[in-house]
Amino acid sequence: MAIGWLAMLQTVPWQDVISAAPKVAGGARSLWQAVSNRSAGKPPQVLDAGADAVATAIKQHEESIASLNSQMLSASELITTLADQNASLVSNIARIRTQLMWSLIIAGTSLSIAVGSLVLVLK
Repeated sequence: MAIGWLAMLQTVPWQDVISAAPKVAGGARSLWQAVSNRSAGKPPQVLDAGADAVATAIKQHEESIASLNSQMLSASELITTLADQNASLVSNIARIRTQLMWSLIIAGTSLSIAVGSLVLVLK
């Protein structure tokens, strides 16, 4: 069983995984910083306020929306990168599974031939 895991780990494109790791980590780090640095302040009250206060509140909300859109794009990019890596790993595992199936068929056929030969020699 350990040989199967070893074979699987040897066929993983580690160069691609390693080369993409800094990009994924950087994306996750920048996303975390954007989320953690976001101000949790209370939106300004615009009731009984003048036109200047309303304009300021609208500008603050527009900036908040722009920040949220930027964070959403960062998260989407990070998710896409992770999904691409996942797809690559899944395809490699499927290829390994096929190779393992053929190896088992060949091993079973070889064992059958060996047992048949042994039976013929011992008669």
